[in-house]
Amino acid sequence: EISGNRGKYHGLSLEQRAAILAMAEAGVSERRIARKFSVWGSTMQRTKRRWEAHYTPQSLPRTSRPYLYCYRTRRLIYQSI
Repeated sequence: EISGNRGKYHGLSLEQRAAILAMAEAGVSERRIARKFSVWGSTMQRTKRRWEAHYTPQSLPRTSRPYLYCYRTRRLIYQSI
């Protein structure tokens, strides 16, 4: 079970995500699972969607800001410095 001292937007552990997926596969309702783990329904849906799309309970890499210049232009800028 998740601690009450957990910070806002703190992610679930892999064990908790695996337990959520196992309970969902066993047919337990989303509402009951969300109550048991003290998470929102959207967290449940995101965990299930991540599993269905990527077959992994782990967090996916975050996207970064796109580069302002292409690789070749950046290389020229770095060489001129």
